[in-house]
Parts: sequence; C-alpha cells; structure tokens
Amino acid sequence: MRKNLPYIITALILSLILSSALFSQEKEERMTIKEYEVLLQQFEDRDSTAQVAIAFEKAMIEELKERYRITEEEINSIQQEILQMLEVWEADVANYNRERESLSNQIAALRNLTPEMLYQHRDELEEVANKLSELRQNSISMLHENVTPLTKLEGGIEYLNDRLPKVQPVKTYAVKRGDYLWKIAGLPDIYGDSYKWPRIWSANAESIKDPNIIYPDQILKIIVELDRNQRLVVKGDNLSKIASYGDVFGDPFAWTKLYEANKNQIEDPNIIYPEQILIIPGK
Repeated sequence: MRKNLPYIITALILSLILSSALFSQEKEERMTIKEYEVLLQQFEDRDSTAQVAIAFEKAMIEELKERYRITEEEINSIQQEILQMLEVWEADVANYNRERESLSNQIAALRNLTPEMLYQHRDELEEVANKLSELRQNSISMLHENVTPLTKLEGGIEYLNDRLPKVQPVKTYAVKRGDYLWKIAGLPDIYGDSYKWPRIWSANAESIKDPNIIYPDQILKIIVELDRNQRLVVKGDNLSKIASYGDVFGDPFAWTKLYEANKNQIEDPNIIYPEQILIIPGK
C-alpha cells in the first residue's frame, strides 16, 4: 500500500489539474458567447437605425420627385404662355433648334480646318454668320433654352474670324538676275521651301511657258493663301481623285473639267505634281 501511495498522489494531482483546465475553458467559452451576443445586438441596433434612415431618405426622394414633377409642369405651362405671347408653336421651336444644331455642326467642322483651308471656305463662314444673325432676329431666340447655345455659336464664329489669315492672298516678286523658280521658292519671305517652286509656276503659267526659263524684272505672282477656286496638289493626287472630292465636284469622272481649266500647266492629264495649284472651274 505504501509502495502505491506516490502513484495515487500523482494521479490525484493530475486529476485536479485537468478539472481546473476544463473549468477554465468552459468559463472562457461562456464569456466569448456573451461577448458575441452583445456584439450581435449592437449590429441589430445599427441595422435598425440604418433602416429608419433609409426609409426617411426614400420618403425625401419621393417628395423631391413630386416637387420636380410639379415644377416641370409649371415650367411647361409658363413655356406655353411664352410661346403664345411670341405667336409661335412647338413645331416652330423644334425647327429652330434643328437649325441651331446644324449651325453648331458647321462651326465645329470649320474649326478643324487649317487657316489656309479656312480662307478657302470663308464664304461658308460668312454664310454661317448670316444664318446665326437670322436666328438671333427670330423671336424664339428669346427663350431661355437658346440664350447660352446662341452665345456659344457667336463665340465660335468670332474664333474662326480671328483665325482667318490677315495677309494678302497674293503678292508679287520681281525676278533678279540669276534667279530661278527653285531659288525664289526657297527665299524666307516667299515660301522658305525650294520644293514649293511649282506653286510659283502654277500661279504664273500664262507668262511662264517653261519653268526652267524666267527673265530679270519679270513680275511673278506669289500665292500666299489659296483662293476658293484653287486646289493645292499633294503627293498621291491625280485629276480623277481630286475631282472626286466633295468640295470639288464629287465625281471622279469630272476630271476632264480640271484638265480643261489647267491645260496651260498640264501637258499630260495623267501627270500632275505636288505643290501645283490647280484652278477649280465653277467655284
């Protein structure tokens, strides 16, 4: 019995330690569940508060929608009264707005042109300005919805007018001894680029039969800006291609018109050169 006593004591100690650990674990688990329940309640309270807030906001939104509907009806009513005072109909306003939008598109297209090309379309710019003036004189322009758009269109036309070249489209040059077209074209106050000599030849085709021969004191026209009836040949162009452009004839088979109008500088209708300036008949 005394021999087994140490083992019995050891077993009792281990039993007490194990029981204590299990009790502590159970207590810890009970505390964790309680904390969870508290946290869950907090979430539920927050959700409840949020639902109340959402319901309030939804009610506000519905109220604002109703106010908007009433305001819109009032605006439409006032709009109708204004139209009656101006003696115009909704169809007239719709047509007016289409014309205004069309002008806006034309101005946007003109803004994409280089100053040189814009100079060629100056008639179109003048036409757009005249149409805008007509829109301004229309009583529909007094409607609030037209005030800002019309002001923007006027600003667009002012911008385009500022971009129009201020120099004269043509100037003259007196040939000096030792000059030739290549040399003249390269002068800084002419084109600054010798490869543009065909421009000088084209502009003076009536007086220059052979581009290799010019004479001292001969007065040459120097085209600074192309006119509306002129077209600058670029690399890859041919008469048929140029004739097909919408701002020329819109018909590739009309190339014969170009040839007839430029025979003084085109020997072979199949051969034209970059930097030549062609006359567009009928422009």
